[in-house]
Amino acid sequence: MKAFRDAYRFGVFDVDGVKFPRVLLGSSPFIGAGQFGDKAYIYYRDFYEKPENITQIVAECIVNGCNAVQVIAYPVVVRAVGRAIEETGIECFVFGTVGIKDVRREAEDLLGIGAKCIVIHAAMTDWNLARACRVLDIILSMDSSLITGVATHYPLAIYRSVLNYDNIRIVLLPLNKVGEFMNARVEDVLEAVRVLRKGGINVIAMKSLAAGLLNPFEAFEFLSRHVDGVTVGMVNSREVKETLLAAQKFFSEAL
Repeated sequence: MKAFRDAYRFGVFDVDGVKFPRVLLGSSPFIGAGQFGDKAYIYYRDFYEKPENITQIVAECIVNGCNAVQVIAYPVVVRAVGRAIEETGIECFVFGTVGIKDVRREAEDLLGIGAKCIVIHAAMTDWNLARACRVLDIILSMDSSLITGVATHYPLAIYRSVLNYDNIRIVLLPLNKVGEFMNARVEDVLEAVRVLRKGGINVIAMKSLAAGLLNPFEAFEFLSRHVDGVTVGMVNSREVKETLLAAQKFFSEAL
């Protein structure tokens, strides 16, 4: 199998000696996430109910140098990503999200496709950060080499507390230039990002295109000045081409 770094075409940053990708394919469209509004059901029908289409998009990204995927640990999605890795023969950096139902099983599924990083789902993080961090300890007991962290929908509510936990190395949070899905003003979230990064915690932006309100070029030009990396959903070949072209322009340098 071709190694991750030999295939990956974008910048990386270092987390405890591990080279972490700055650009990752997001999986929110594959589960028909609510932020997509009227398109949510279409995405659910076309991807979650037809996982071969997930495999196709993931494989297309992999062979075009974006062999890094943020995987929400629904079994359907995990299996589809695993098939894409097998079909392409290229190692993929799997950044998993757990906390949907059975955390241990979800972590086992993600480790089964080679996960290097696992974060706790925002629903659990935002409900009880201390509990989320106890769950991270359980996950680390399964594989101590993992990079661990949390996702949040409410960055202003947790960012200072996050600094108190050694097992949080990555924070996945909503950030885009128009302030959609952020539950806070853009300038306030940017301040939270600055505090986190100054405290040694790396930040990955999700909802980076504001569910399609922004094109990748304007979105990434803004984000590249503030965060370590981005996750971004892509649902067809046109989006893959446009998004990866923009990512190459703004996220090609290592940090």
